[in-house]
Amino acid sequence: MKKLVICLTILFLPLLSNAQNGTLFLSFRGAVGVNDVWGAGFSFDYNTKYYNQNEVFADYRKSNDTGYETALAGFGIKPVLTRSTNTAFRLRFGLGIGSDFRKFIAAPHLGFELAHTLPPRIDLFIGNKNQVLLWAPSSERWRFDLDFGVRFPLN
Repeated sequence: MKKLVICLTILFLPLLSNAQNGTLFLSFRGAVGVNDVWGAGFSFDYNTKYYNQNEVFADYRKSNDTGYETALAGFGIKPVLTRSTNTAFRLRFGLGIGSDFRKFIAAPHLGFELAHTLPPRIDLFIGNKNQVLLWAPSSERWRFDLDFGVRFPLN
């Protein structure tokens, strides 16, 4: 009986983990947007005070309709609006700078992110990014993306 209790405790111990236990994360994301925009990206996320997060990101987006593509790198701030044991809902805003492979562009963004932590502390998240591309052609100036991905703890 003692062995059974020890085995069950070891098996169910990961279920006691909570969201935001780590401080450093590596995220991989995919994106789909209005006007047939597809993209991918990754980011380095780190927790700050009160479970807020900051991110350093790199994104690539391409429009299948027009062939317009961008590569951006930047910084984002994600303050927590509400959270529970395993779920966090964050506001997301920041600035990306990069190129459309013809000239320099800057892209401030604003959106939301909903992240849920699975027992081995891996986060699954979905969010949106509303972005304006400065110095881009007027037909490509606005982007509305739906991001989805996974975040792995580094510590």
